[in-house]
Amino acid sequence: MLRFALTRLVSTVLTLLASSFLIFGALALAPGSPLAALSGNRPLTPEQVAALEERYHLNDPFFVRYVQWVSDFVRGDWGISIVQNDTVANLIGARIGTTVTLVLYATILLLIIGLTVGMLAAVSGPRVQAGVTAATTIALATPPFFYALVFVSIFAVGLGWFPVFGAGEGVLDRIWHLTLPAFALALSGCALISRIVRNSVTEELGKEYADVARARGFRESRVLGRHVLRNALVPTVTIAGLTVAALFADTAVIETAFGINGIGQLLASSVLAKDFAVVQAITLLIVFVFLATNLIVDLLYRVLDPRMSKAVVA
Repeated sequence: MLRFALTRLVSTVLTLLASSFLIFGALALAPGSPLAALSGNRPLTPEQVAALEERYHLNDPFFVRYVQWVSDFVRGDWGISIVQNDTVANLIGARIGTTVTLVLYATILLLIIGLTVGMLAAVSGPRVQAGVTAATTIALATPPFFYALVFVSIFAVGLGWFPVFGAGEGVLDRIWHLTLPAFALALSGCALISRIVRNSVTEELGKEYADVARARGFRESRVLGRHVLRNALVPTVTIAGLTVAALFADTAVIETAFGINGIGQLLASSVLAKDFAVVQAITLLIVFVFLATNLIVDLLYRVLDPRMSKAVVA
């Protein structure tokens, strides 16, 4: 297990380095000079030009600048926002708590609804399964921003049950404010998880070991809970991990739609303002979250089914 974990950790670090090279390389490939990209083509005084050239080592060769950027990033120095006149670390640090809370809320909804609907569909009749298939197809085909518009129109503006904008203050107020954004963020993932769970549970229920358990007199609920569910969770964990990691990227749309001052809204506004240093930092953080989630999923995969270790390493 330790050897497997170390192998996956090294692979994750190498992938993160390759991703950081691509993200940093985008600055060199941007139209115009790196200085123009960093400043968003804004007029600069000679003092500001000199400060940017010194700060980002713009007079050094490309690979020297890349190594310096990675070194600074690891030390927590993520650059300076030209637009907001503040360090990128301060801007992200002030917002990351809101985004993490939103993603955790959406993850809880995603797992509870996805697992419950998937298992009910697997043990129900053809009509229920057809209804779940139709509902999940619609949910998968609907983008999160559409959910946001519908929820705001019906539950916030129409019925007045939830606030329209903001993340709230305090625990209960924050949960109240983030309920609609969390549902909008989670619904597509719920549909995907429920389909995976339904297919996995249906397949496992038809296997020989489940028939043997029934023949020994176990009730169907015990066969499902004690024998089937663990095997059915193996493919579900993989899909759930990737889905949760993708939620961080989707916050750019949801936080903008609900006026939530989080990382996603900061990314969206920075892209529009051509605030390159902020975009670079948030993009690399999202890549880090995605790779870290994959690493955790692979480790869970091995714990749930040790027989898959060789396949996972390969």
